[in-house]
Amino acid sequence: KVKWYQSRARSGITQLTWSPTGEYILYSASRRSDAVLAWDLRMLSGDASRPIRGLAAYSRDGDTNQSLDFCFDDYGKQMFVASVDKTVKIYDVATSKVTGVIRTGLADSVNGVSYKSTSAWGHKGGLLSV
Repeated sequence: KVKWYQSRARSGITQLTWSPTGEYILYSASRRSDAVLAWDLRMLSGDASRPIRGLAAYSRDGDTNQSLDFCFDDYGKQMFVASVDKTVKIYDVATSKVTGVIRTGLADSVNGVSYKSTSAWGHKGGLLSV
């Protein structure tokens, strides 16, 4: 299973983000990769017999040299993943299942995504910038 995760992280890493829930989970995206990967870093020891475990893969159309971002909602329950196919995929982080797809209508890949909660303004939900 470790080799499967290593094969999905195909080229230079473009983004690393810690889990917003405070757990020792690190999410990574890399060039030419078809997924954002979640890694359990509690096993971080430098001991080759105890490798870092891959926890989940959040698929995207990412076979490009461009940097494709991802971000989380405030609670770490949803992940927003940019994709070459001009969409943003919305994932339930706990299940790794797609819960929605935003078709942007852009002429090119979606490279950046950024989520901003609107709860401070008295609104439920948030804004997603693409």
